[in-house]
Parts: sequence; C-alpha cells; structure tokens
Amino acid sequence: VAARTLGDLVRKLGERVLPEIIPILEAGLGSPEADQRQGVCIGLSEIMASTSKDMVLCFADNLVPTVRRALCDPLSSVREAAAQTFDSLHNTVGFRALEDILPPLLAELENQDERREFALDGLKQVMAIKSRVVLPYLVPQ
Repeated sequence: VAARTLGDLVRKLGERVLPEIIPILEAGLGSPEADQRQGVCIGLSEIMASTSKDMVLCFADNLVPTVRRALCDPLSSVREAAAQTFDSLHNTVGFRALEDILPPLLAELENQDERREFALDGLKQVMAIKSRVVLPYLVPQ
C-alpha cells in the first residue's frame, strides 16, 4: 500500500518530490530491518513505473548504486525485491542498467567472503526475471 501511495505521489507531483524521496529511500537501504530494505526496493520499482523515463535518467546516478547494493543484501527477500527493481530500471534506462550493475556483481564473485554468495544469488535473481537480456550480456563476461 505504501509503495502504491508513493507511486501516486510521484505520478502527481513528479520532479518536485523526487529529490526528497530518493535520498530517504537510499538511507532506508542501510536499515537493520529487512522489511524496510525490501520496502525500499518495492518503492523504487513503483517510482520508476510512475514517472517518466527522463526523470529516472536524471536520478540514475543515485538509483544504480542503490539497486546494486540491494542485489547483494544478506537477505534473499531483499535480493528478490532488488531483482524486480533491476527489471524496472532496465525497462527504463536499458543497456545502462546492465553495464552499471552487472560488472560489479561479477567482481564480487571473486571475493572469498559471504558477499560472494549474496552477489551470486543476486545474479540468480536477476537471471530469473531478465534472462533473455542478462544471459547474452553475462556469457562473454
């Protein structure tokens, strides 16, 4: 309900509220509460669905690192929601989402700690949603 309300707010007020909402959501990704981190991803997806491509492009520099970070979250439910957010981002900004998010995830696979497992699952979640686009990008990598 909160995500839909956020989407309605962005749809009606657009560029006036986004500069205030995006930083709040970014900060929410650092919360110790898993539900809040998952809610950030759902809210970002709703924002991208409710606003113009130009507005998403204006905030892409903030959105991309947030999605990347959520795809490596310790909890699988957050990574699943982040994969949906990646889908929304890719639908809006296209190839840039692949270029800005996937190489750092692949680099995380080289780590020898638990982040490696989180990044691998994040890639799996993205593949489950966007395999037609992601697989041709990943295979050469």
